[in-house]
Amino acid sequence: MLECDSTEDINSSKRLVLIIYDIVNDKRRRAMVKCLESFGIRVQKSAFECCLDETLYKKMLKKLEKIISEEDLLRVYRLSSRCNIECWGSVQLFVNSDYWVL
Repeated sequence: MLECDSTEDINSSKRLVLIIYDIVNDKRRRAMVKCLESFGIRVQKSAFECCLDETLYKKMLKKLEKIISEEDLLRVYRLSSRCNIECWGSVQLFVNSDYWVL
């Protein structure tokens, strides 16, 4: 389970990050999946959720920039603890999190 717990450390800088992509090339798509699996969990075929501090976030972005091409689409959303997330279906839940998944 992905854990994004800011209650352990009151100054925790971890944030929930949503990454969605549409990559036309199979080789680049496999590279994208492999990269994102090292940072978070796959929640849909072309969507990942990650819980990252600033250092890991920047590291991930640098890796993604090397994979993506102009013909592809990549969107990265950094969500604040005030965001409202609602989910239905078979998704992994966040443990001890400021993010509520209903």
